[in-house]
Amino acid sequence: MFMTYETQATEILPSRGKGSRTRTPDYAPIEFTIPKPITDKSKGGLLFGVGIDDFKDTPGADDWSYNVWQRMFDCCYNEHSTRSRATYEDCTISPCWHRYSDFKAWFDQNSIVGYQLDKDILVPGNRVYSPDTCCFVPSHINMAVRWRRKTPRSGYPGVTMFGGGFQAQIMHKGSTQLGEWRTDAVEAHCDWQRMKADVVDDHLRDYLREPAPDLRVVRALIKYADRLHSNAEAMIPTFRYQH
Repeated sequence: MFMTYETQATEILPSRGKGSRTRTPDYAPIEFTIPKPITDKSKGGLLFGVGIDDFKDTPGADDWSYNVWQRMFDCCYNEHSTRSRATYEDCTISPCWHRYSDFKAWFDQNSIVGYQLDKDILVPGNRVYSPDTCCFVPSHINMAVRWRRKTPRSGYPGVTMFGGGFQAQIMHKGSTQLGEWRTDAVEAHCDWQRMKADVVDDHLRDYLREPAPDLRVVRALIKYADRLHSNAEAMIPTFRYQH
C-alpha cells in the first residue's frame, strides 16, 4: 500500500536530490510514493494522546524524520516535557501531520541535512506546525530571529543599563557589539534595532551562499531587517520578530 501526498503551490524551484545540502526544496504541487509499508493502525497508543505512528517498521533512534515528528508532539502536547513550556504554550500540530507517514512524506521532500525545522520564520507569531508554515533553515538563521521572552530591566530588548544610562548590546558570531551610551532607553533601543538589522543582513548573506536557499526565507529576512530599520527611524520599539 502506498500513500500520496500533495503540498500547496507557492513557487516552482528545481529539485537536486532529496535530503541533501545540494538540493532545492520543492514548493510546487508534488506527488510521490512512500516506499516503506504503512498501516491504517497505530502500533500502540497515541503519541501524547494525538500522534499516530502508522509505519509497520519501528524507526531507529537515528531516524531523523521520526525524531523531528516526535519532538513536535513533545513540545506541543507533553505537559511534563523538559522543554520550555512558555516557548511552546498554545502550540499545536496540523491534523494533516498527526500521522507520521503524512509528516514523513513532506519531510522527505523538504528536509536538508544539517538544517532545523522552523515554524515561525515564514509566519511571525505562528503557533501551528503545518506544511504551509514550516520550513528548514540553518541554525544561524533560526538564532537570528529567536527572541527572549523575558524583557531586560531597561524595559527594551537589546538594551542594558550602564553608568546611569543605557546602551545597546548584541551578540554576533561570538563577539559582543555595543552601541553608544545614551541617557534615553528608547534611543538605545533604536541603536539596537539598527544593529540587529545589520546582523540579520549578515546572516542573510551567509544564507545566500548555501547551496539551496529558500526564497521564502530570504524574503522574510529582508522584510524583518527593513521593519527593524523603519521602526528605528520612527522610534517605534520592537518587542518581537515581525515582518
